[in-house]
Amino acid sequence: MLAAAWLGGGRTRDDIRRWLTDQGARESLAGVLWAVLVRLWEAGYEIGEDAAREVCGFQGAVQGVQALIAAYGAAWVNQIVETRLDWLEEILAEYAGASVRELTALLSQALASAAAAEMVAQTEITRAVAAAAIDVYKAAGYHEVIWVVEDDNACAVCKANARSGPHVYGSPFPSGAISPPEHPHCRCALLPYGEH
Repeated sequence: MLAAAWLGGGRTRDDIRRWLTDQGARESLAGVLWAVLVRLWEAGYEIGEDAAREVCGFQGAVQGVQALIAAYGAAWVNQIVETRLDWLEEILAEYAGASVRELTALLSQALASAAAAEMVAQTEITRAVAAAAIDVYKAAGYHEVIWVVEDDNACAVCKANARSGPHVYGSPFPSGAISPPEHPHCRCALLPYGEH
């Protein structure tokens, strides 16, 4: 069992990460997450495509979610997996002397957190909505977008992106992001700007 190997402690963070990698943790997490994330991206893309078509009145063909997943899916999954590996590494480092039962409970709690699952779902749906919007706006002939925050409770970084005005596709907003999500739980969106 994962926890049993860490009884006694005395390992560095690098040792722990290496051990997690050797145990196939990265591949296991990616395998579990892939199917769930694909469903989230498909749902988010459909929402974003429908909303963007309504905003700009475009009804033609767009790239589609499968092209998006093929281009970026592995990188997006890897970001989430790396975060989970960081959590596991932190627990194994901090609680290295704990019992198998204690470590199992801590690791299970970290991996099965409802709050973390909700955060990932919100963030990945926002990612797919923004990607779909860009696909529709490009196909409709728009060249620029503006960053839109949901309400006054948005973070200062997202508000600064919104205040920065129109940006050509692919050019970074003040935060460095080229589209939402800027951070976990981000609920921002993009709207087309200018003539098409």
